[in-house]
Amino acid sequence: MKTLLVHPQFSKIGGAEKVALKILELLITEFDIDVTILTNTEFDSQKIELQTGIFIDPKKINVQILQLPSVIKNGLFHTKIALLHRKAKELAPQFSYLVSTYNELDFGRKALQYIHHPMLAPNKLLSENHLVTRKKYLLRGAFELYRRANNIVADRSFSNISKNITATNSTFIKNIYKKIYNAESKVIYPSIIDDDIKINKSVQKKRQILTVSRFSPLKNVHSLLRVFDDIHKMSFDFKFVIAGQIEDVDYFNFVKKEALNKEYDVMIVPDCSRNKILSLYNESEYYINPKKHEHFGIAVLEAVKHGCIPLIHASGGSIEIVPEQDVQFLDLLEVPQIVWQIDSQPSIKEQILKSLKNHTSEFSEYRFRTEMHQLISHYIRIVN
Repeated sequence: MKTLLVHPQFSKIGGAEKVALKILELLITEFDIDVTILTNTEFDSQKIELQTGIFIDPKKINVQILQLPSVIKNGLFHTKIALLHRKAKELAPQFSYLVSTYNELDFGRKALQYIHHPMLAPNKLLSENHLVTRKKYLLRGAFELYRRANNIVADRSFSNISKNITATNSTFIKNIYKKIYNAESKVIYPSIIDDDIKINKSVQKKRQILTVSRFSPLKNVHSLLRVFDDIHKMSFDFKFVIAGQIEDVDYFNFVKKEALNKEYDVMIVPDCSRNKILSLYNESEYYINPKKHEHFGIAVLEAVKHGCIPLIHASGGSIEIVPEQDVQFLDLLEVPQIVWQIDSQPSIKEQILKSLKNHTSEFSEYRFRTEMHQLISHYIRIVN
């Protein structure tokens, strides 16, 4: 049986791409299905394996890259998504099974979709549920017209979308999807590959605070530099590291320039290998996720699994990974005080780490594969 799997891009690997790759690997190995990937960018198996540890045999897949008009190749993200969705709908009659691994998608008939964040609904609903930036909210009239135009381009029916078999990446997103589409979904938490949990007990944790994130304004990475200032002023001997993929070159250059101007050590590590990321997790003592209303936060889960103490905003899907209120903040500037409180009381530190280790055991690779396998099987039974 032929399957069409749609995902916007695989050139910059984030949490959504890791989930997509795992679903793809599951379709190939467990269901022996011929998969065609429809995407807007290249699919480089070697590069992907280097960044994720997930190997997809290029001989087992077909890749169809949508040729975008040159005028929108470097911008207009939602229009690129709309054109991708339009092409998916055109190709759908050629395939037995249809899968979207990024967001909701109208293929013209029942499909399987894994949603990281709903993005096609009216701007008012998206802003009420913290799914658009403040800038887009302030420009909501213009953005709403832009959204409607893209819906016309993609020939979308929200009724069709709501009939899809749907998985969401957190209870936070499940509840939002329910509000927007009045439809149910199954929460299937992302996981990390068991082989990636390479905690070397002989490696001493360094006095190091880490953030792993795409270099994008949406991830709020630049705001960490003010926090680092305050931690440094408290006479802590921490080093600071920000690592991740470059999504916005101008933004990356801005963060790098600001970091270089500091009188203390801030290491910026762009586009590093998977092994380097794992090494940074392994040696870091604390991990900060600066983003509010995180849809899930796969990097937070990775940090916890590697024995880092996570510091997260008290919102979104990340609190499902880290329910301990002692490490949650409402304002990023609270972080230095939280670090001081934990760092000065070793017994509290050990208690937090033990609690998190017990809690995050449910975010296993086995559970993800089992639940995703069941949902794919359910979808196949329905459409056959």
